[in-house]
Amino acid sequence: MCATKRRGGAARFARVGALGAAMAVSALVAGCGANPVRDVAVSTGFGAKPPEPAGFVKESRSAEVDYLPIGQRQPPRRIKPKTPEEAKALEEQLDAQRKANEEAAAQAKALGSAPAPQPGSAPAQ
Repeated sequence: MCATKRRGGAARFARVGALGAAMAVSALVAGCGANPVRDVAVSTGFGAKPPEPAGFVKESRSAEVDYLPIGQRQPPRRIKPKTPEEAKALEEQLDAQRKANEEAAAQAKALGSAPAPQPGSAPAQ
């Protein structure tokens, strides 16, 4: 009885291993952007061919990928970092703009807090 269980266990282990291998292969193929089921269906005539994208779609998408593939170094930056003097000047410019915004907000708040004008009276007849 133990031998039967062992054989069943080995067969079960083989099935699980085959299923795991199939899942690993499908995951690898899916990572490549290929769909083998769709490709076979299209090549045999059962599946529909993907439609051609519209003109504006072709024009709006670049041919280059906008992500960095694994194993490649990041390209050098086009913009050089600011020097400490440039950073200080930018900080002063931003502080001046903040102060101007705060003054404009205070002025708007003062105008908004003025009492509403009284309605005019009708002329006497």
